[in-house]
Amino acid sequence: MNIKIIDITNIENALATVEKSQHNFPKALDFPFPDLYRKWVTQIKTVEITADFILFNAVAAVNENKDFDFKEYWIFAGTGQGDCWLLDKYGMVLFYCHDTEECLPMHISFEQSLQMAFLLRQLEEYLDQEEEITPTIKATIEQCLNELHPDLSSNYPFLFM
Repeated sequence: MNIKIIDITNIENALATVEKSQHNFPKALDFPFPDLYRKWVTQIKTVEITADFILFNAVAAVNENKDFDFKEYWIFAGTGQGDCWLLDKYGMVLFYCHDTEECLPMHISFEQSLQMAFLLRQLEEYLDQEEEITPTIKATIEQCLNELHPDLSSNYPFLFM
């Protein structure tokens, strides 16, 4: 299996195959979303990219954000276990851990977070076929994560090895 970072065009094509659901953000909502985020999530239904990265469509994201008192952040994806992925007002991604109530900076953009999610999806597909992660696959995943940001493999909040 050839595990690699998927370019944004291929991710956009993959999301284009997700069932469509046209929704806009409320006009009163004042958050500086990255353009690509706004474009994609207003056109899709919520989609599970990996078990730990469920990309919310516009309606689901608005509903998720109603339950939290984040003024500086926007929840754009969840894990299904109470943790979530956030955007800050500069378009950078953080991870919110509900156990510690901490926001951990990932130092990646929205687009890079999707590349990370699709990379980890490849790892999940590998694990569907194999019993364990080989040292070679582990090194490949770490290298790819660190191509997105030099500290991403160490910042990533879940163990994948």
